[in-house]
Amino acid sequence: MVTERLILRPFLERDACSLYEQAKNPAIGLPAGWPPHKSPQESLGVIRNVLSRPEAYAIVLRDTADPVGAVALQNFRLADENGSLLTFYDERRTKSPLVCTMPESGEVQPGVQFEAELGYWLGEKYWGAGLMTEAAQAVIAHGFRDLNLSRIWCGFYRGNERSAATQKRLGFHYHHVNGKAEVKLLGEVREETVNVMTREEWLDDLPLRV
Repeated sequence: MVTERLILRPFLERDACSLYEQAKNPAIGLPAGWPPHKSPQESLGVIRNVLSRPEAYAIVLRDTADPVGAVALQNFRLADENGSLLTFYDERRTKSPLVCTMPESGEVQPGVQFEAELGYWLGEKYWGAGLMTEAAQAVIAHGFRDLNLSRIWCGFYRGNERSAATQKRLGFHYHHVNGKAEVKLLGEVREETVNVMTREEWLDDLPLRV
């Protein structure tokens, strides 16, 4: 995907050093729930085992070709109108972490939602320029237009006001608070605000973005 200032493409192994330079910063990972990277080798492992999954994209500056962040759709699932899980399509639950199953034709019946979660982060040097909003808007459009998602969820942990502001700009609205969200990579429990956007809301707001 190409936007005004960005290219969104799959992560490559040669991105390991660039990823490390951004992800070693505690201000990036800790608010999002993951520990800072300790070496380029660790970043390479993250690329191979996490960021190479379907619908995960490196945020690359068109002017410099440098990866400066990541944005992804993940945790694909079928749910009812209230968000209760029906079928989970998360690629991490399959034998291969790099394979993502999708609903077969006819599985998405009336009243059943095909949905996913939006995740993202951006290198601190690039905060405040609207790049994260630009990247996420492209991925949201891809999710609703090309993947036929019904809903996209997005959340932030208490105190991460920057992420909260990004989600508001993108058009997400409040759904609920999880007071005991498990942050497995850090061994913590946090309060998480969960926001949502539906395809209908995205379509209604689309003229404002064109």
